This record gives sequence, structure tokens and C-alpha cells, in this order.
Amino acid sequence: MAYLQAVASGEGGWDIVSRGYGTGREQILGRQTTPPWFSAWIAASATRIAFVTDDSRVRLFEWRSQ
Repeated sequence: MAYLQAVASGEGGWDIVSRGYGTGREQILGRQTTPPWFSAWIAASATRIAFVTDDSRVRLFEWRSQ
């Protein structure tokens, strides 16, 4: 699962956060200044999360078992 949450430090912007279904562990993958209602979608599957950053770069994260 992936979602946006407001930056807690008061700096402004939104953290892009992933959360594991089994563990509940959260991990911040990036930060954006674009408000969520104007930002690109976050795409998530069972093993991957992809999103576009403020500077139009695609970020892809892949879960791999050890």
C-alpha cells in the first residue's frame, strides 16, 4: 500500500509512504511539494510501487525477499 501524508515537521509538502500489509511497517519513499489533488497517481502492486516526482522523474521501488 502507498499513500501521501502531510510532512510532520512543518516544512510543507507531502511524504510518499509505503506500508507493508503483513508487517505494518511504514517507509518514506520520497517527498513532493505538489498538493495531492494535483499530483500524479501512485501505482502499487504486490511487489512494486511507482510514482512521479515533482521534477517529472519516475521512481520505482521493488520488494525482494531475502
